[in-house]
Amino acid sequence: MGDAKDSENETVDNNATTTRITKYIKEFSKKLNRGEISGGIIAIATNDEYAALEWKDWLNKACEDCNLRNPDFELEYTSDDTFIVFW
Repeated sequence: MGDAKDSENETVDNNATTTRITKYIKEFSKKLNRGEISGGIIAIATNDEYAALEWKDWLNKACEDCNLRNPDFELEYTSDDTFIVFW
């Protein structure tokens, strides 16, 4: 599951954005916990490091809330000013 965010408007404070991503995480968790899939990656890319750090914290909590055990999102910077948060 992946999503790209513009740090100016799609932040962790935007309820429409977090509601949509929570639905993705819940579906991913349901399929994983039922054994319908054997793994995968959850990732968000953004154009701002501070926003990426906020997404990292939010994603760790959202995944725990959706019954994914021990999420540990990492942050990676690419050379084109893109920050990727993934687990």
